[in-house]
Amino acid sequence: MRDDISIRADRRTDAPPDPDDLLWRQFDEATGPEAFARTWLTLQCRMIPNVSSGVLVLKGPEPGRFVPAALWPDGRRARPHLGQVAERALQQRRAVSVPVPQPQSETEPMASPRMRYDLVVNTFVKDALDGGTLHVFYGGEMWRPLIDVKDVARAYVIALECDAELIRGQVYNLARENFRISELALRSQLALRAIGVPAELDADYAPRMIRSYRISSEKVEKTLGFRSQVSVEESIGHMVKEIRARGLTDFTHPRYYNIEWMKLLEESVQIVSRHGYVLSKPGWQDRGGERSPTEGG
Repeated sequence: MRDDISIRADRRTDAPPDPDDLLWRQFDEATGPEAFARTWLTLQCRMIPNVSSGVLVLKGPEPGRFVPAALWPDGRRARPHLGQVAERALQQRRAVSVPVPQPQSETEPMASPRMRYDLVVNTFVKDALDGGTLHVFYGGEMWRPLIDVKDVARAYVIALECDAELIRGQVYNLARENFRISELALRSQLALRAIGVPAELDADYAPRMIRSYRISSEKVEKTLGFRSQVSVEESIGHMVKEIRARGLTDFTHPRYYNIEWMKLLEESVQIVSRHGYVLSKPGWQDRGGERSPTEGG
């Protein structure tokens, strides 16, 4: 589970145009049926709450046939269920709303060869597996915006496939929602218990550095139609499964903690710069691109 993520399209210093103003200008200046259909559908999908995708169909050259004229978000691959929804809407001559089916691959675990045990939910999972206790500092009063890495990957795909004018010069915040740490601790405890990992809560109010922050993902929802799909409970289930399967249980190793890992790498660079690389000692030579000891070495 990742803390809040922001997608920055580029680094322009001038103030970016407002997406709504840009769309209305494009709609007003549309010079052909394709541009008109694309901007009209985009405006409709942005104005209707809870829309994740849409299609505009128009009468085709053959009697009684309709063909897609535009898709939203613009430029994305067509989703098979949109055609079925369009057929129902035409038959019933009314608006039709259906749940959005999701590809199975979007809910499969995505493990990392270097886990992060310095993020709040990941830390709770690590603490539960390592000692059976979730440590909640300062009563868990702090706030964090969180999102699963699979949702982040989906957001990048959407940004790559959408109309470039919607992201040029823009910054989009990504989060499933804003959570209090205390809520995350309780939800983590229940999720862990459901998969056979018992954990107790240990809360304290000892003085310490406290930081909270919250963000809004409304902009990316309205502009690009992105919504988080992976819950905290699903993330926890995936993490436990992959940690066990890959044996990532050496929880104290610095590689799992960004600050400690960077310190170790920096220290290693300094040592090597002073003393040299251990495999560059005399008696070692390059054989076919691989370093190996000479005979008798």
